[in-house]
Amino acid sequence: MLSKKQVVNKLKRLRREISSIRIRLETVSKEKENWYQQKQQIKKQIDSQIKNVKKIKNIKKYTDKTLKKFKDERNKYNKEVQEQIKKIKELNKEKRDIIEKYKLKSDPVKIKEKIKELQLRIETEGLKFDKEKEIMKQIHFLESQYGESKKFQKVFEQANSVSAEIEEAKKHADDFHNKLKEQSKKIKDLYATFMNTSKEILELKNKEENAFQHFINLKGETRKVNDTLKNKLIESRSLREELDKIDKKIQGDKEKEIKRALEVRTREVEDKLKKKIKLTTEDILAYQGKG
Repeated sequence: MLSKKQVVNKLKRLRREISSIRIRLETVSKEKENWYQQKQQIKKQIDSQIKNVKKIKNIKKYTDKTLKKFKDERNKYNKEVQEQIKKIKELNKEKRDIIEKYKLKSDPVKIKEKIKELQLRIETEGLKFDKEKEIMKQIHFLESQYGESKKFQKVFEQANSVSAEIEEAKKHADDFHNKLKEQSKKIKDLYATFMNTSKEILELKNKEENAFQHFINLKGETRKVNDTLKNKLIESRSLREELDKIDKKIQGDKEKEIKRALEVRTREVEDKLKKKIKLTTEDILAYQGKG
């Protein structure tokens, strides 16, 4: 059995250990809470970035639809340009054929004025038969030219109209092509943003996993330190109980010793009384202590 001094010394050492363990427990608990807060903060960042990815996907869906629309419009006008080019080629060929066949050099207005001029000569001038016949022949030729010239003018106007339509279609095609380029750039930028955000999410998830692993490890260490503290507190309580028992035993032994001493003193006083020996003050006090 340990002596009181040994138990006291052991209890002092144990109290120092408990104090050190409490400090360690507090430190580990703070570290554990810190890593948990980091994990939760990173989780919020991940949730925010996932929302951004969803927004990007929704924007991309709309952008893809717009891109298809612009592409379809551009292709429609490009097709219209090709069709109109074929048409104007046919009209230009028709113009060349008329010019070559009728040797046209004047426009219909000038030919019409010439016809009127010749007709006026026949009506107002007293021309000889041969001269009139020659002018009539010239008028017939000009009338023939006038008819073909009008046809040429019509073809010319059609060609001009088609050319204008081609330019208009080209303008629309270029507009939609530029819009298509802008939209394609937006999609490219969206894709780059999507990839960067996805990369950030992956990095954040790795950080979250790292923080969570630290939290789990510290949670396990907290449990171990706490268990150690509980065991030390149990041991401390056991030592205090043992010290209480020792103190009680010492106190009991002391009381017994005092009681035995009083009994001896009392018997001595009683002997003096029997022998009628004068009692001292100490004898009187000892005898009174008996009661």
